[in-house]
Amino acid sequence: MTTKTAKKAIRKQGPCAICGGPYAAHRLIDTQMERVAAGDHIEAVADDYDTNVSDMVTSWIALMELGK
Repeated sequence: MTTKTAKKAIRKQGPCAICGGPYAAHRLIDTQMERVAAGDHIEAVADDYDTNVSDMVTSWIALMELGK
């Protein structure tokens, strides 16, 4: 996955219904990032979300570039 593809998917998902932010994807991405920051192995986090580390991190970067 490229960051361009990830940004398109993030935009397509639309705004967050909980906080009103522009991207609902932040909920999933924030959770993934927080788990890794708390010490969970990044591979295990990716497995839990049925993705791979590369695609997961690409989504993180895409959201950051969009400006959460």
